[in-house]
Amino acid sequence: MDLLAGLIWPETHNYPWPRFRGSRPQRQQRDWHKGAVSKLADAIVERDQTKRLELVRSALGVLDEHGAITWVADRDEAIDRAVSLSREYQAKGLDTLTLASDKDSVRHLSEEHRRREGRQGAGQRYITAGGVREFAAGDRLMFLENSLGKQGLGVRNGDRGEVLQVKPDQIAVRLDGSDSRVVAFSPRAYQSFDYASACTLHKAQGASVDAAVPVIDRSASAELLFVAASRSKNELDVVVPRTAFSGLDDLAEHIADRISLKTTTSTYDELLEHTGGKTTLRVLNIEAQREAAPLRRIYEAEEVEPMRAVTNDRIDAIRALYRERKEEIADSQLSTEERLDKSRDALRAMRKDIATAYSDLKPQQFGEWLQTRNEGRDRVWEAHMDRSRQEDQSQEQEPEQRAGRLEGQFAHAERSTGEQSRGLER
Repeated sequence: MDLLAGLIWPETHNYPWPRFRGSRPQRQQRDWHKGAVSKLADAIVERDQTKRLELVRSALGVLDEHGAITWVADRDEAIDRAVSLSREYQAKGLDTLTLASDKDSVRHLSEEHRRREGRQGAGQRYITAGGVREFAAGDRLMFLENSLGKQGLGVRNGDRGEVLQVKPDQIAVRLDGSDSRVVAFSPRAYQSFDYASACTLHKAQGASVDAAVPVIDRSASAELLFVAASRSKNELDVVVPRTAFSGLDDLAEHIADRISLKTTTSTYDELLEHTGGKTTLRVLNIEAQREAAPLRRIYEAEEVEPMRAVTNDRIDAIRALYRERKEEIADSQLSTEERLDKSRDALRAMRKDIATAYSDLKPQQFGEWLQTRNEGRDRVWEAHMDRSRQEDQSQEQEPEQRAGRLEGQFAHAERSTGEQSRGLER
């Protein structure tokens, strides 16, 4: 048995399951960066919630200690700061990705990039799968759908390039890569494209760049933080708004609580290599635990979904007010420059209000909800046990009380009989 234990649980590791000893898909050049990424990977496949939180907290502590986490006041400042950092890295000749966990933030990041580059209002507007987008020569473009074969463009989902020319019915793009191939396409026939100056963390899976600047908010999960931290080889700046998280502990608890274990992405395959792949007993047990976890589904139904509906209603109202404000500005007699200033102020106000709504209406964390639920269940159980004990005591006391009553009646009868006997004697 000792020999078998030595084969299954090598003494050289402190893990209860065998660790992967082969090559690791780590691109990071600094040891502390590699260590933080490894801890995040271990956290994602860690079944014990306390250990998972310790791993996430330790990884974030390493990043914070080495200046890889930048705290800002709110979402607006997060977008401004992320774009500034990205442009600094690009000025140094580094291939840089600006990242966010939701599409709305990505769009704002891209628009801020274009505004600073002086291309806002200088290009052609197109209807894309994600909405109306303006492109001009010099913009970065990403293809979002495969177009292969004889009739295709020869591009894959995630291919990026620089826009060379824009016309109402055609866009010419020089693809990144050694061959620098130029692709010209009709934006009416192919509409799955967007800005490449920023992209979602989902879309960044599998990417490898010199520098990454992700914006992390409450929509981020542990897997997305892993993607954010592991995309870059040299530079990493995680930008976090304080309207989303009060501090490092709050961020760690949120991330540790959001583990979804996606098995269909290349990133999940990549992070599982740290622990031996999908077929290890450890991962199989975690998958089984995830499938057999009805409490989280109850939590989603009772806590998350109602708060999400309230939040969406609040945000819809905020955006409706923003649209009204834009119409007022457009109909005003102000100069073009004044209208642009007013529009930017209205946009900033809307972003701030939306960030406040997310902060004010965030649902209770799963761990807190579970603790509250268990405490309530314990109180109900204790009340039930108190009633049961009282009933038992009553049942125990009832025979004694009956015996006492009988003894009293017997004594009374004896006294009555004695009095009658003495009367007869007289």
